[in-house]
Amino acid sequence: MKNAAAVYTQSLGKTGTSYKKGKKVYAYAYAILDGEKYYKLGTDQYISASSADGRYITVMHNSAVYSKNLKKTTSSVAAGKKILTFGRTTIKNKKYYQTGYNSFISASNIDGTTQILKKNAYVYKKSKGKAVRYKNSVLKQNSQQQTYGSAVSIKGKKYYIIGVGKYVAKSDFK
Repeated sequence: MKNAAAVYTQSLGKTGTSYKKGKKVYAYAYAILDGEKYYKLGTDQYISASSADGRYITVMHNSAVYSKNLKKTTSSVAAGKKILTFGRTTIKNKKYYQTGYNSFISASNIDGTTQILKKNAYVYKKSKGKAVRYKNSVLKQNSQQQTYGSAVSIKGKKYYIIGVGKYVAKSDFK
């Protein structure tokens, strides 16, 4: 178990049984109950999949957290932070990672999009509110780069995030 988990009935009533974090349990099937994934442990015994499995991923672009009906919550996740996710899902034709019960972040801020450079491009970092060259890094024309999320604005110019704290001018891409 990744987190402590309560055991539920098929009608999502708590049974009074729970498992501690780190406990191994064996499920033989899964079911979708009230729109969420649960693992079946026995006759009318289920645990939430979000408590049982997941993997840590690094967020590459600051991300808003959304509810299942795509309403923004008051939470957000900063770029560079590792978070525990419980699978990827599609909501209204967009991909999201589930980060908890009724909690989702956009997959484009994690997986990225492959884009091709139309010319040689410098890599920048942000310093004192402006973009400054990152070491002597130059990316070659026609090379493929992963970009994360939508373009961000630094001092009025648009940049794509290519890594935590690393940017390339949007105009350098095809």
